[in-house]
Amino acid sequence: MTKISRTRAVALSASVALGAIAWPSMALAQTSPAVTAAPQGDEAEAARAEQDGEILVTARRKEESLQAVPVSVVALSTETLRTQNVQSLVDLPRLAPGLTVTPTSLGTTRPAYQIRGQRANATRITADPAIVVYFAEVGTARSAGSAQAVFDLQSVQVLKGPQGTLFGRNTTGGAILLTPNAPSRDFEGYGQVSAGNFGMRDLEGMVNIPISDVAQLRVAGKYHKMDGYFSNVLRPGERSWDEDNTSLRATLRLTPGGGITSDFIGTYFHSDVIGFQPKLIGFNSSTFPVAALAPAVQAELTASNALGFYEYRELFKARNKDKVLSIQNNTTIELGSDLGLLGSARLKNIIAYRDIENNFSTFADGSGLGIFNTFGSYNGTQFSEELQLQGENGNVDYVLGAFYSTEKGDDFTNAQTFNALPLNFTDLTGKNDSISAFAHANIKLPGIAQGLSLSFGGRITKDTRTIDSHVRQQRALSATVTQPYVCLASGVPVVIANLTDRSLCSFKTEAQFTQPTWDISLNYQFTPDNLVYVAHRRGYRAGSARSATSPDVRPELVNDVEIGSKNQFHFGDTSVRFNVAGYYGAYKDLQRNITLVLNGVTAAQDRNAAEAHVYGVETDLNININRIVTLSASYALTRSRYDSYSNVFNTTGGPVTVDNSSARFSYAPEHMFTGTAKLNVPMSPDKGEASVSMTYSYQSSVQTTDSNSLNCGPGNIERWCLNTVGVTDAYGLVSARADWRRPFGAPFDLGAFVTNLTNEKYYAGKFALVNVIGLLSAWPGPPRMGGVELRVSF
Repeated sequence: MTKISRTRAVALSASVALGAIAWPSMALAQTSPAVTAAPQGDEAEAARAEQDGEILVTARRKEESLQAVPVSVVALSTETLRTQNVQSLVDLPRLAPGLTVTPTSLGTTRPAYQIRGQRANATRITADPAIVVYFAEVGTARSAGSAQAVFDLQSVQVLKGPQGTLFGRNTTGGAILLTPNAPSRDFEGYGQVSAGNFGMRDLEGMVNIPISDVAQLRVAGKYHKMDGYFSNVLRPGERSWDEDNTSLRATLRLTPGGGITSDFIGTYFHSDVIGFQPKLIGFNSSTFPVAALAPAVQAELTASNALGFYEYRELFKARNKDKVLSIQNNTTIELGSDLGLLGSARLKNIIAYRDIENNFSTFADGSGLGIFNTFGSYNGTQFSEELQLQGENGNVDYVLGAFYSTEKGDDFTNAQTFNALPLNFTDLTGKNDSISAFAHANIKLPGIAQGLSLSFGGRITKDTRTIDSHVRQQRALSATVTQPYVCLASGVPVVIANLTDRSLCSFKTEAQFTQPTWDISLNYQFTPDNLVYVAHRRGYRAGSARSATSPDVRPELVNDVEIGSKNQFHFGDTSVRFNVAGYYGAYKDLQRNITLVLNGVTAAQDRNAAEAHVYGVETDLNININRIVTLSASYALTRSRYDSYSNVFNTTGGPVTVDNSSARFSYAPEHMFTGTAKLNVPMSPDKGEASVSMTYSYQSSVQTTDSNSLNCGPGNIERWCLNTVGVTDAYGLVSARADWRRPFGAPFDLGAFVTNLTNEKYYAGKFALVNVIGLLSAWPGPPRMGGVELRVSF
């Protein structure tokens, strides 16, 4: 693990000092009434809101009612996360239509997130994502370790559309917010045990300790283990797509008085699984590069096709290991309620440090021949500091802020083809610095119309990216052979003495980008339960430093328009919530990996190759009948189209440009739907509370590769064209759950659950390289899984 540098330690200590500014007043607090901090009031409001069916979100960096926020948001409460058996972020798409979470070739613990067609497969330090996951208001720069266990959370929120003002860069598609439960003033806790098929066992617990009137401690943990459902027949007993992780979290809240609330949060996550593994399901000998091996691959495909749906053949054992540590401090200081122009204001400081260790090995061909093997690691640190001034003055609410982050990482990959030489080592050291300032305000306009308001804000961000490339190749096993080790970092092969000394192979580049982002919306709350709004937002995804043979990659830009309506209706004992949003986003300078001609040679590079537009509709309906029957349904329509997207190829007649604008966006289903019916079984209170629920989720077909144009060019020069085999079929899944809480007054709760109730067989993803190296592999989605649960609360 990388040690915290002295600079980071000093900065972190400064936040600790900020959190403890009022400690001298703690003695006074022992003898005088303690000042109640604002978050305590927020917690009480949250409890009342949950009881009344209201949902609170933090889409604008403060707690507000979902129905009053001019943003398309899917908000999942603690209760929903539990009853829907959400174990990690990978489970979210079946509850949040429009979101997909998929593994990458670097493993299950380095996933790619997609919202509104934006899915940046940015697993390396050289590129940034289009969706950022935030935990306790701190964004995670890398996807490694982001798909952690879900436990003891107040809520999970999926924000859709660009969030560049209040959340910053790399949120062109949206953001995912995880809010942990804060310590309370009560001694309380719970313990939960679950067990199910595939050897599933799960232990989860939490204890909240009110140490004193000014200090509360909350400690929570989760251990989850499950055998994989995909059996390797060449290595009996080995099952991939398994789960084995441990998560711990401790939160210390200090409320020493003077309007100060300071939360110290430490987290630990460890995972060690086989994880990602596809199987060979297709082969095209005409595009396979080694004709002599084609009969062996064909025989391997025949053997693979003879297996069961949940069986595969692989000589080697894949591995995904993660260890993530983080520490942060969130401190809020109430400055007062009569501050002149500032009105009522508070100062908020968020400082955080994160350390990631990731190791992986994947075998993407899914055969027993070792055709396409990848080994690698990522070791990195992330430090961030954010200072905010929030306040209200009459009809104006505002947020002013400044943000700084720095990220360092070593990103290493060893790619092998046909389990033979040459070995290709992509070895990168990166440093990414970002600094920004932002302001946002919401102004009520009662002089024009009661309930009318204008929200607007802007942010300016400067990013500096530094890359030191150590791209090397081993061409022979013996050092006596000519050019056994070659450095390729500069684009010109240079013989080096060995592979282990990175200083022998180094090419450093740096790039800077400065971009503004903004948002503006006109909102009309024409009744307390009905809101309509129209919003415009600009977002951007950071660019990257150039390689030896390519220019800097400019930032991606998006300008969108969203029109929405949020409505709450009451009909006697029946309440109805219906939210709908329609949007259109125009994207410029999309970063894509393309082929082009360089000095007469065809090569693949990351370039600003495409422009596109994405539009769609998102709806959310919830009907609660007499608090006995609850019906809910959510739907997302996403249509994404390229306006321009070209590849350039070298031919004997000169360069040829092929228009790829007919290609589909990858992992962006056009239709996603989820519907749930829940019945609270009527019974006398002395028998407890019982409920049963059933959920159906649907996803239409998706294209799994970025390059899949309908245009093959002259002489079928575009080998990625007509890649229909890369499309996964649509599928629908049913899950169910039954709960009996405090049966006959007993101090425990019982639950039973099942996912994929109908045991639907479907492919969750594919590697479609059939037109390039002749191979098509895929991985199945989970089969039927079920279990039982015992929970004791105190």
